[in-house]
Amino acid sequence: MRRGAILEAIRKENRNSVVAVAILTAILAAVLLFNWKYMYNFAAGPFRFDAGLAASPGPREFVRAEGPLLPTGMSQETTLRLFRGAIESKSVSANYMAMLAGDRFLMVKVKPEFSGRVVEGRLVPLPESIRTSLSSEADAAGTEKAFCPHLLEQKSYRWDANLFVMIATPLFPLSLLLLGFVSWQAARVERHAALKRLGRLGPWQTLVGRVESALAAAGSKAKAGPLWVTRDWLVGLGSTVLLYSAEDLVAVGLKTSATKAGPKLTLHFWPKGQLLADTVEVSADEARAVLAALAERMPWTLKDDVEMFDKRWTDDREACAREADAQRRASAAPGRPPSVTRS
Repeated sequence: MRRGAILEAIRKENRNSVVAVAILTAILAAVLLFNWKYMYNFAAGPFRFDAGLAASPGPREFVRAEGPLLPTGMSQETTLRLFRGAIESKSVSANYMAMLAGDRFLMVKVKPEFSGRVVEGRLVPLPESIRTSLSSEADAAGTEKAFCPHLLEQKSYRWDANLFVMIATPLFPLSLLLLGFVSWQAARVERHAALKRLGRLGPWQTLVGRVESALAAAGSKAKAGPLWVTRDWLVGLGSTVLLYSAEDLVAVGLKTSATKAGPKLTLHFWPKGQLLADTVEVSADEARAVLAALAERMPWTLKDDVEMFDKRWTDDREACAREADAQRRASAAPGRPPSVTRS
C-alpha cells in the first residue's frame, strides 16, 4: 500500500457522502418546488372565498366558502357494471349546488349526504360540461354571467397530496440536517469513524503512518480480497473505509443471503465501542481469501453464526469484547493453536 492511501480513501468517502446527500436533498427540494402551489395552500389555507378571491384567485386554491346552498338539479353519477354489463347499477356520487357569494353564485360540488352552510375544498376552473349546461339554460338577462367561473370541490385538501409530496415533506428537513452533518464530518478527516477509533491508541497521524508502513512491509501477502490483513491491522479502502487494530476487532463473520440474482455474501465486522457491525459485500473468492487470512493472523475474530453473534453483541458488547481479548491473548501464546469460535 502506498503512502497516503488511507487518508485519500477517507477523503473520497467523505466527498461521496456529501455528494450523495446533496443530490438527495436537491431531488426532495425539486419535488416540493414542483408542487409549490400545494405547499403554499397547505401552509396558508384555507382562504376565505370572497369577491376579491373570486376576481383573482391566483395560486389560492384551498378555499373555505360559507352561505346557503341551492340545488341546481345537476349531479354526478357513478355506474357499476357486473358480469360484463349484464347487471348495471347507478348511484349519485356528488351533487352540484349553487352558493350565493356576494353578487354571484359559486358552483359547489358536495357529497350527496352533505348538509350545512360551510364548504371547504379545492377551487378549480368550472368544468366545461357544467359551463355548457349553464350556457344552455341562460336567459336573455345572462344567467350564466351570474356564476363564478370556478367550482369549489368539497374534499380534504391537506390529504389530497401525491405520494411524492407526502414522502418529500418529512424527508426534506431531515436531509438538510444530514447534509449539514456529513459536511461537518467531511471538513476534518479525523472525524471519520475509522480515525476516531484509532484516537485512543495515540495521535492518528502517527498511527496512520504506522499502519501504512506495516502493510508496505507485509507486501502482497497482506492482501486478502478487498482487504489488507496483518497480525496487527485490518484495513479496507472500498466505498467505506475500514481500519481496525487487532485489539479493537472483536469479531468477523460471513453472512449469506438469498436474492433473485443469487447468493449475496456480506462480511460483518464488530469493533469495540460500536453498536452496529460494519459490512462489506464480497464475492465467493474474496470471502475465501479474507477468511483464510483471518484464520492465519486473527483467528479469534472468526464467527461461524453471524446472526447468533449479532444477538450476543446486542445483549452484552462488553462480555463479547472480554471474550475476544482472552482468545486473542491465548492465540498469541507460544505453542497454542489458533482457535475459531462459532458464535
